Amino acid sequence: MMKMTTGKDRGDRKQSVNRRLMFIDIFAGIATPEDIPYLQELMKKDRSPRVKRTLARMIEEITP
Repeated sequence: MMKMTTGKDRGDRKQSVNRRLMFIDIFAGIATPEDIPYLQELMKKDRSPRVKRTLARMIEEITP
């Protein structure tokens, strides 16, 4: 059975991605090098390219 993607589904996914990006922005201010494994795990699980790019940039900034 084929599932149709509606505008509502896409809107919900976009809101979800925006929430994750907001969390990352807040977390970036307090992140330490000890948090890198946690960030890498988040990056593996997330399918959004925007979130992956932001996490990668954050890991790069934290790495000593």
